[in-house]
Amino acid sequence: MESNRASRMSRVSYYALYKKIYAPRLMAIDLALKTMEKPLSVTEAAELLSLSANAVSLAMAAEKVSQLDRPGFLAVMPHGKGVCRLFARELARGVSGGYRPADIAYIYGLQIQTVRAAFRRLRMKKAPSSLIPALLCQIPVLVIY
Repeated sequence: MESNRASRMSRVSYYALYKKIYAPRLMAIDLALKTMEKPLSVTEAAELLSLSANAVSLAMAAEKVSQLDRPGFLAVMPHGKGVCRLFARELARGVSGGYRPADIAYIYGLQIQTVRAAFRRLRMKKAPSSLIPALLCQIPVLVIY
């Protein structure tokens, strides 16, 4: 039996996908951290991290965090989803002096061959953080609607 729901596929750059999906959440987290006057509640942190309140509480226990002030939130953040995982991977990589293809592949969860091809197209061996958007524009992804 054929499904009545027709799927559409579209090829976009990873950067377009990043801007649409991850950037708004990053901005919300950044704003919350910059304007924080008191620790976040578990519910507030859960919303920012796209987790349940119970998952935030478990992450707090795992990280031995008693309150969700800036350091506490940043300790719990790697337990979040989506952009939180990207952030955690970037922190784990500790990249300074530019990103290599393996760094980008790991941080953004991309195939190394695709990332290497993007580096070749831009004639780069390392990418400074200022050129990450240009690099991500060179990486095609297939989106299914």
